[in-house]
Amino acid sequence: MRMGINTKMVIGGIVIVVAGAAVALSWDRGRGLSFLGGQDGATSGNGAVLPAPAAPSAVDPSTFTSVPFISSTPYLAMRGEYPQFTNAVPAFNDRILGTVLDAAASHVKDATENWQARVATAQPGENIGQYPADPNDLAFLVSWSPAQANGRFVSFIMRYGGYTGGAHGYEDMTTFNYDVAAKRDIALQDIFPNDPEYLTKLSAASRIQLAAHFKTAFGPGADVGLLTEMMETGTAPTEENFKHFTFTDTAVTVYFEQYQVAPYAAGEQTVTISR
Repeated sequence: MRMGINTKMVIGGIVIVVAGAAVALSWDRGRGLSFLGGQDGATSGNGAVLPAPAAPSAVDPSTFTSVPFISSTPYLAMRGEYPQFTNAVPAFNDRILGTVLDAAASHVKDATENWQARVATAQPGENIGQYPADPNDLAFLVSWSPAQANGRFVSFIMRYGGYTGGAHGYEDMTTFNYDVAAKRDIALQDIFPNDPEYLTKLSAASRIQLAAHFKTAFGPGADVGLLTEMMETGTAPTEENFKHFTFTDTAVTVYFEQYQVAPYAAGEQTVTISR
């Protein structure tokens, strides 16, 4: 683990400061960004209401540190936090940090180029400065949420995104699942070791939950054909469609990317299925 107080890293000429104290996310510029996507009241495949993805006892604060991620450029601000785990091998923690740095570097590149293009193509009379008046307009945010973090397993989702100057903001995600004792990553098939049909069952249960959610969320005016097509394609029984997941002793939560199972306006979709 490369943690340290006030450690500085450079990506693409941008200095990233990783401090030793936690910070809170508070940015909201009306870009539609929300790291709390998905529907409430998830149910199992048989319709029974499941417990929350993790009981409080499943998350042991002594097993991890939330490291602040704070920086800025003339064009934008970056903030948030990511985890580092005391009971994981350094390579696992390095991969978490690398994911954040890669996502931030990509965001900085896209946002900077888009703003520079906007300045270069400004029409006479347009009052566009060399840099945005508010660096939060093109902000990059990162956050994480654990399903469990203890002496047995680590399972969490990390969300990152922001606004780079397009029609709307974006949200990406990555999930991490780790066996502390075996010191190795956990694949989805490891969660269902005795069930060769686990992808088919996840697909069927996901479609039931998503269809019920869409009926409530969009109402009779929705384009049922489009929703059905997107949902069926995005929940087809493949590893790729179910690659973003977290787990507890009783359930698996699957996270679907934007546009995977529904239009952008629907936001992130999740389903929670009993094991």
